[in-house]
Amino acid sequence: MDSIRMYDIVTSNGLYLNSDKLRKYIDQKVEITIVPVNKPKTKREKMLEFSGIFDDDTAKEMLDAVAECKSIDLEEWNEIST
Repeated sequence: MDSIRMYDIVTSNGLYLNSDKLRKYIDQKVEITIVPVNKPKTKREKMLEFSGIFDDDTAKEMLDAVAECKSIDLEEWNEIST
């Protein structure tokens, strides 16, 4: 059984679904299930879920690795990797 998930807001006028994802279901009978969902978490909220998991040394290593990645020259990298 094939299914897709779509998220939208129900207004006082109801719900209007229009998506390219629905094209494969043209002329087919489908079942629609409405399930309320919580507000999606922000990137900050998702990151805070990890707070306290990494010790200070591990966190510093990760920050250093990110800084190192940010300093890579993509043009030079492409020449080396090809």
